[in-house]
Amino acid sequence: MLGIEQLPDVVGGGVYWPRGDRAAVLIDKRLTRLERLEAVAHELVHDEHGGGCDCEGMPDTWTVVAERAEARVHNEVARRLVPLDQLAAMRAIAEVNQLTLDSWHVAEHFDVPERVAARAMRLLDVD
Repeated sequence: MLGIEQLPDVVGGGVYWPRGDRAAVLIDKRLTRLERLEAVAHELVHDEHGGGCDCEGMPDTWTVVAERAEARVHNEVARRLVPLDQLAAMRAIAEVNQLTLDSWHVAEHFDVPERVAARAMRLLDVD
């Protein structure tokens, strides 16, 4: 992993950069610790999937495909950083004790950004 001072905001803090039989992950140094965790996990999932499909010069018709692929990556990151079985157990305990479980509590418990926790909570309701 190579950290650089500043990536363009459009890349979201991390870039998966495949080159031949090797790949690099570039992470913006401005990210917080939790944002770096999310960005590295995100780019590693891209690597496992063989890279991203959002390519410079791609036809406009590929945008929907690229967005779907990106959503799958976000979902996989949420599942890995907030295991759904553990989240389900946490929710069950909260319900038994008549407590409200929100994304902030989940984020604090699993030490992830709140947006990752919120996505995991949505996935738990869907899966």
